[in-house]
Amino acid sequence: MTVAASVQGTQRVGNKHGAGAKRSNVGVKKREPIGRAPKDDHRQIFLREALVLLSPGQIQLDSSLSYAHDTFSRLDIETWTNTVRVGLPYRSEIFLSVPLSGSQREFSIRNSAGGTSQIHDNISGISDVEAGLNFILRQETAKWPNIIGSLSFVEPFEESTGLDDTVTTALFSPEDIAFAQNRRNVRAGLTFVRSSDPAVLFGGVDYAHFFSDSINGMEVEGGQQFIYSFGAGFAVNDELTFSTLFQGVFQTQTTLDGKAIEGSQRQPWTLQSSLSYTISPNQYIEPTISYGLNDEAVDSAIGLSYVHTF
Repeated sequence: MTVAASVQGTQRVGNKHGAGAKRSNVGVKKREPIGRAPKDDHRQIFLREALVLLSPGQIQLDSSLSYAHDTFSRLDIETWTNTVRVGLPYRSEIFLSVPLSGSQREFSIRNSAGGTSQIHDNISGISDVEAGLNFILRQETAKWPNIIGSLSFVEPFEESTGLDDTVTTALFSPEDIAFAQNRRNVRAGLTFVRSSDPAVLFGGVDYAHFFSDSINGMEVEGGQQFIYSFGAGFAVNDELTFSTLFQGVFQTQTTLDGKAIEGSQRQPWTLQSSLSYTISPNQYIEPTISYGLNDEAVDSAIGLSYVHTF
């Protein structure tokens, strides 16, 4: 973190009688700031998905690998997400995010003989592609935090399970984690950020509206999401920032052909910690680890991101 030091043109010092006297700074070497000033505020790089950090014309590439495991649903997920962000005039950014996902899940279903059969469901391919806009509604002042608005649209891609339609329908879950419900939706949110050197405090609220859809001829409705989050980032030094984020989701009930799906109304809580390291003024790497805080959240997840700004 850069510490700025200034020298006034004149200084008042005490003489031997205790009275103030002026001393010229001619010949006195001006003190320089300690450390180097990074091009971007690396304290906020962990909030790059919600903030506006790019100047008009700047481009940022963000490539992330992640692995998640959930014991309750016997699900393992690997995801490679590539995101491009472009700075626009009027304090705004646009972004496009394309995740490639693979998941393995084991199911027990009752067979015709009255027993149970184990089925391994493997899904791979492009999941939900998201495009959106972040824009600054109010710049941070002494009284107000930085307020950022966001709008985005999510378009699902059809997954390939390797199973026939009958089995896929029987196993279908609107809460499918690997493919983010595989349903078209729009999202809107607000993020509030307050800088308090060397820390950054933030909080946010989002709403995701999922449109009605048809899965193998069955009508799916509901499952709207209200998302809330808060946390802080702390600059350890000029290169390292440690951050912690809490996120909660309230998801409304989902119906399949007019019938409520048991367990579809849920409230998962997640705690994520990350460490952002500045490789150069325009390059960052960021390992993350997440823990589910209740039974409705994924048990754990780890990830690694590489960010390059042009």
